[in-house]
Amino acid sequence: MLGEWLASPPPLLHKVDLEVLQECLAFMGRARSALAAAEADVVAEIARRDGDAAAAETLCRTQKRSRSGARKAVKTAAQLGWAPGVAEKLADGAITPEAAGLILDAADGETPVDHRVLLDAAESEPDDLFRRTLKDHVNERTSEQELQRRREAQRRRRRASISEQPDGMFHLFAQFDPLTGARVQAALVSKADELFRNEDSTLENTCLLCWRCHHVRVHRNGEEVTRHPNGRLMTTAG
Repeated sequence: MLGEWLASPPPLLHKVDLEVLQECLAFMGRARSALAAAEADVVAEIARRDGDAAAAETLCRTQKRSRSGARKAVKTAAQLGWAPGVAEKLADGAITPEAAGLILDAADGETPVDHRVLLDAAESEPDDLFRRTLKDHVNERTSEQELQRRREAQRRRRRASISEQPDGMFHLFAQFDPLTGARVQAALVSKADELFRNEDSTLENTCLLCWRCHHVRVHRNGEEVTRHPNGRLMTTAG
């Protein structure tokens, strides 16, 4: 059905049954995965013949990829060559390119992972849920000593800064290890709620702080309060 769509003039979508549209969207998702697998095969062959740098340069030239994106694609193509199970599932459209990349990167880590378990999860879970499943899987198979080394490395990468912009607004940037991040997030949400309750005039400053933190959501009277980059406020149903 998808092939018919691609080979024929674009249909008038408002005349197509909803079930047909949903079916075509599912086909497109599988086709995207299959195309990613086919592209990886081509990239791997170019790299085999002409080297990784040439393969990355070809991607930059023919697909307008960024250099970092091209290098990542070359790396992924090589990883798929060493993980035929992942490559097969991707080619079949059973898993998304994003899930495949997560599995391949995890397999490159210090902790051995079970491809079969991860592939089964990737087939049934959306990418955001699978990311959590993968993290739990790696943690379960990581020794206490390895976990301690990872946590210490994460703590060494902690940093935070706040700066005033020319227009008087403040920009906050922070990166924390999971434990510290959870504590900071809880404290920030609590303080934001306190400011909202105490004085309406604090809404502007608190929304700015929470919008810059991206992962923090502030709710007021059952509604989520966010800020547009141009400084306007917007409320969306919470």
